[in-house]
Amino acid sequence: MKLAQWIKENSTVTDFAERLGKSRAQVHRYMNGENLSRRVIEQICAETGGEVRPSDFFEELTPERFDEMPASQPEAAA
Repeated sequence: MKLAQWIKENSTVTDFAERLGKSRAQVHRYMNGENLSRRVIEQICAETGGEVRPSDFFEELTPERFDEMPASQPEAAA
């Protein structure tokens, strides 16, 4: 389950931010997949009783999605 969906069904951003000891702005970043460390993901999973899993923060990379990814660019010589 995505974090945004869990919060919508079970809490508020303000309440969840307080539970994590984070700001509302930071929780919004987490909901958008930004600034996520392993520790934060583990904390979110624990606070949601495992309903939000680590894999919920990452899109599944299907062959179609892989084809849509831009090719990496070689670094410019210094």
